[in-house]
Amino acid sequence: MPLSCYRPPEYEIPHEKTKNQGLVLDSVQQLRLATLDVPSPKADQVQIQIKTMGISSTDIQLWRTGHTGNMPLFAPQLLGCEGAGIITAVGSAVQQRFQVGDRVAIEAAIPCSQCNFCLDGRYNLCTQLCFRGMPPYDGIGAHYVTHPADWLHRLPETITFQEAAMLDPLSVAIAGIDRARIGFGESLLITGCNLLGLLTLMVAKATGISPVVVAGAPGDPLDMAIHLGADYTQILDPKWSEQEIVQKIHASVDGGTHCAIDCSGEELALRVAIMTTRLGGTCCRVGIGQADQTVPVSAFALRDVTLRGVHRHHHTYPRAIELIASGRIDVNQLISHTYPLSQAAQAFQVATTPGATKVQLTN
Repeated sequence: MPLSCYRPPEYEIPHEKTKNQGLVLDSVQQLRLATLDVPSPKADQVQIQIKTMGISSTDIQLWRTGHTGNMPLFAPQLLGCEGAGIITAVGSAVQQRFQVGDRVAIEAAIPCSQCNFCLDGRYNLCTQLCFRGMPPYDGIGAHYVTHPADWLHRLPETITFQEAAMLDPLSVAIAGIDRARIGFGESLLITGCNLLGLLTLMVAKATGISPVVVAGAPGDPLDMAIHLGADYTQILDPKWSEQEIVQKIHASVDGGTHCAIDCSGEELALRVAIMTTRLGGTCCRVGIGQADQTVPVSAFALRDVTLRGVHRHHHTYPRAIELIASGRIDVNQLISHTYPLSQAAQAFQVATTPGATKVQLTN
């Protein structure tokens, strides 16, 4: 960006009369903007003025059902786990690393950094993980929050706050591709044409994976998948038998795909993904669905297909930032709606409707 065009980001240093409003969930579908204290950073933290927050699947599940996974709502719950903003205060121990005015993205999962998984670099598996916005931990859905400096990522000027608030789901998509161990010129089936599935498609095409087949349930935005570069699409119509669906995909990619990644969490999608994967291939499960599902054991055991689970991400934020900053991925195409924080109740209603890929809130 030419220096003559650059404008410093706008931010406000809080003072004693500053009102800090936060998005609080009291019970199922009972949202309110609460007045909170402006938090002061500890020595290893910074204070951030949040500029953009994405409404995540965790937020939606808490709002709709009062729980996420096996975690019940810990009301009142401050929501939000996807966001970016500007540093407005810096803790005493991290002043050499960050300064007021820095633009940063927040990595919401805070590991212990001491267990065997953390020491091995797989901090996504930390057994003491604190995840912002998941009970009982407060989220980042407020005008001002604090966060450990170790779990912030400085943003280049070429990335907007709206794009930066997409880094968390994009990082999950990258993690899925990593776990699949799929490379340039290899074929991929993505089941689930939701936000995660579409981001996985974008990462796959940006890294030279081809051909890519995207399969989705009736009503899924398969036309968007074509627009984003999918070579083939397939409807996962429950009226058809699994074998019929598999045969249709095999007609597009002879012999099946090298890998399959299920982003839906649905049993039918996982079963199709397993049966579509070619001999010796890999099938990954990224989407989270019902805890107990039935899979065709012989379909992977007798064909030497490797099954892998994918739990969030680790060390993928820098690559996600590079993909956006370089222009290789345009996540703006998936941001369907934007609302001010004051209209959060309406935004959550919209986030559950067909056609809403990603809804964001701005301060």
